[in-house]
Amino acid sequence: MLEFEGRQIPNDLREIIDPKRSVLLVWDMQNDQAGGSFNKEALIRNAPPLIDAAAKAKVKTVYTRQTPFLWKDEAAVWIRRGMKDQKVDHPSKLKPRRLHGSVGWNIMEPFKPRPEDTVIDKRRPTMFIGNEFETIVSNLANGYSPVGASGFERATYLDWTSKTGNASIYTTADDLLRFHRALQSGSLLKPETLKQSYGFERKDRTVGMFWFHRQRFGHRSVYVNGSSPGFKAHFERFIDDAATVVVLSNLYIAAPSTIAEDLGAMLFDQPVNRDVPRPMHVNATDLKRFAGTFRFGDDYFVKNAVVRVEPQIDHLDLAT
Repeated sequence: MLEFEGRQIPNDLREIIDPKRSVLLVWDMQNDQAGGSFNKEALIRNAPPLIDAAAKAKVKTVYTRQTPFLWKDEAAVWIRRGMKDQKVDHPSKLKPRRLHGSVGWNIMEPFKPRPEDTVIDKRRPTMFIGNEFETIVSNLANGYSPVGASGFERATYLDWTSKTGNASIYTTADDLLRFHRALQSGSLLKPETLKQSYGFERKDRTVGMFWFHRQRFGHRSVYVNGSSPGFKAHFERFIDDAATVVVLSNLYIAAPSTIAEDLGAMLFDQPVNRDVPRPMHVNATDLKRFAGTFRFGDDYFVKNAVVRVEPQIDHLDLAT
């Protein structure tokens, strides 16, 4: 294992294929997929010993099966592709493909998932969009959402490709630091493009192309923050100081932006003046006095939002 910039870098094969950080992906070994490939015999000869070796080394094995939509439910672009592949001139002439439970859909011999293996049915050729593969890779963080006053539960998965057309990625503070340095050095974007992206010249708004911008303690900064169920992040760059603050969390609470604000203050030797919530002991009878339904005003970020205050044994819940 190599030491580099405070990290451990796997260097030899034993370290790289550590079962704690590895998954063997057996990708679409179906009768009418891999079964029709030019190297079918080589796959049958070479892949099963690899799968057996992974099982002995306790490396998790994941099989995939393409289970596409019926043609009547398919997107137009895939219908056109199917017509081209099958050499027909109208969608009505398309033959069914990999119907669930059919011979063509089944994983071919001699590939046989073991009871402890995972099998994922997916709609598209890709393995990394629109299915649960990322949730079973052991070295990715699981996201959690709050339950009540002090509990947490696994967050609901949100596929951003179906919500706003953008994907979500897993990243690390180290990766974002590298991104910051690439921007600062001018190796990623031209200086003029970078300047425009910050938007400090715009007097009518506080956001550039994709950065919010502001002055903190006399230092210009650009920042973004956001969330997906189970995750929160804040990324702020002090562009004249070659400094950045990155806070990533797998808890669906607002703390990362608060933590980043305080870290920014400490970075420039400014006092951190923040009221820290303190527990207050109130009996259940008194808590009932606060129960009710309330409406926010027009100045709330969700205008006229209606919420309920629900008393519990030792705390209040705010529900929508």
